[in-house]
Amino acid sequence: MEMQSARIHRLGVTGISTTYVTGIWTSFVIDLVTLHRSGTARSTKREQDARLQAIILFVYILGAVVGGILGSHFYLKASILSVIAVGVAIIAARSTIDW
Repeated sequence: MEMQSARIHRLGVTGISTTYVTGIWTSFVIDLVTLHRSGTARSTKREQDARLQAIILFVYILGAVVGGILGSHFYLKASILSVIAVGVAIIAARSTIDW
């Protein structure tokens, strides 16, 4: 978990923590409210943070649903697919982040 948190921290986006979803929900809602109240004087950084947080929340929810379906129907195959999904995520992250 700490390795995940360290990698997310290197993205430079506030409010993203891989150890708890509640923090992301909280930061996401705060960013949405702040953007709504600011009217036309919007912060590009805050918009980017809110967009990334929304994507991460969507992926969490999608992963939970897919994992639940696969786990209940395919047992061992679901574990293998989870490992493949993590591998794909690692490859995608390495290709998009300038290390």
